Amino acid sequence: MDGPLSTGGPVAEDNIINRRGGESMYQTCMNLKKRLAEVPGFEPHLAEMEEEDRAMGSTDPVASLWNCFRKGIPLITLFNASQPDEPLEIDPAKVPEAKRPKAAAFKFLQACLQDMAFPQQDCFLITDLYGENTTGFMKVSRALPPQSAHFFSFCLPSPPPPPPPLPRPATNV
Repeated sequence: MDGPLSTGGPVAEDNIINRRGGESMYQTCMNLKKRLAEVPGFEPHLAEMEEEDRAMGSTDPVASLWNCFRKGIPLITLFNASQPDEPLEIDPAKVPEAKRPKAAAFKFLQACLQDMAFPQQDCFLITDLYGENTTGFMKVSRALPPQSAHFFSFCLPSPPPPPPPLPRPATNV
């Protein structure tokens, strides 16, 4: 990976966590971006990612998603897409701007564990998101759609049932 993230470039580690069934991190992130386009309310985050990528001349979906999720608010948007009884919010009067990204990520993780009853092993740690190695970010990307079927099932409505089969014409033999 060539593009720097917010505090320096990621450290790519060639290990079993970074490889999944022959799928590269690049492929995983491309698939994740496609699925995120289906999440209600996520469009502004995708548009912002594209705008930032154009401005930086970047075509790296890993760095793009990593930077997006590090802002924290996109994670809040993902959680709120599940239409919880109480949507997550960050109160700007209580949380200084510099601390909002980590506060939002923390609230997202807390809500996944408590409100959605995610198994702890299916979640990532704050250090996975804000660290500088790709192993941590792979944990983040796997905890989000489409890698986590559990999470994705909360974010998108179930597909409509298939239409009933058409009646077969009667044949006279």
